[in-house]
Amino acid sequence: MDAKCSPEKKLSAHMLLIYLLLFDIIATIAAIAIGFHDGKPLRYFGEGYFITWISALQLCTISWLAFSTLNARRLQAGHFHFRDPFLIWALISIGFLFLAFDDLFMIHESIDKKIHYFFNMKETGLSDRIDDFIIGLYGILSISILYVYREEMKNYRQALPFLVYGFVLLFAMVALDALTNRKDVLSFLIERRDLVKSVYISLSILEDSLKILAESCFLAGFYAVSLISRKIPVSPTVQHFS
Repeated sequence: MDAKCSPEKKLSAHMLLIYLLLFDIIATIAAIAIGFHDGKPLRYFGEGYFITWISALQLCTISWLAFSTLNARRLQAGHFHFRDPFLIWALISIGFLFLAFDDLFMIHESIDKKIHYFFNMKETGLSDRIDDFIIGLYGILSISILYVYREEMKNYRQALPFLVYGFVLLFAMVALDALTNRKDVLSFLIERRDLVKSVYISLSILEDSLKILAESCFLAGFYAVSLISRKIPVSPTVQHFS
């Protein structure tokens, strides 16, 4: 068959998600196994270890996919203005790049400390969870942006389920992050003190696992967006020159 007649086959978003989830599961199992071997089960889920780098890589990839969608939409429209609905892809690209830096350099944890310092607050079980609330605010802000630009998002209905899965996992992660920020809540809920540490380790691992799983859902979703964006008709005002 003539190569020119063969349609270019691209990896589907569903298959990409399957591959990403398998990779995440393998990476999580490896982190658990090596951690237990070293006698520190949570070590490789901490900042600076490979789970963090996987997370940052996924976030940077999402940023790049959003930027490529922005370029595709800009070329289709033949212009770029701050009121254009596809400005959302610039916001998303910048947002996920910021999240990658946040993951690597613990920005939201630093904000937590600065809030305590600025308001001269004594750290309590509740105030120590400000950094967890900040991550929740990131998610709420993201949903708000998607709603504001909902007309643009209507072009990508096929990608929306991936984003929904991502947000569900994200908020589940935030809930677990707040729960495992300290052992105070677990100590209150669990009568047997010997179980508190085991439950704390298990939930902490689950929380970090949910983070990279959520990112994989977002990555697959924005990959689907990038594929769909190439099929959106070019504006009739755009002139093509041979």
